[in-house]
Amino acid sequence: MALRLPQWTLVTSFVIARGLRVLVVDGDPAIGKLVTLILQAGAHRVVAVTSADEALEHLRVDRFDVVLSDPGIGLGIDGLELCTLVRSGWPGVRFELLTKPFRLDDVRRSVAA
Repeated sequence: MALRLPQWTLVTSFVIARGLRVLVVDGDPAIGKLVTLILQAGAHRVVAVTSADEALEHLRVDRFDVVLSDPGIGLGIDGLELCTLVRSGWPGVRFELLTKPFRLDDVRRSVAA
């Protein structure tokens, strides 16, 4: 039986340079691991977490160039709320949404964030 990987899309308006420090936030550890492996192959340093709370803890103590987050992380703060917090608390950190097939409402909220 072939391994079937979930589809995902990086919603971004920039090209990732090599060697960036990337924080990946996804409620599914398997997706976090997959994204980590892909980014590490591009010479990026990656930390993957499964909640917005964990992401905020890492942002408080370490430096990141980019945060990649699933909009629907799980319980608590979602990815769109995390986007607002990151943009206000760490204005030098780029925030991008890493999504599975998305809903139009999520896109509208992300553009407004």
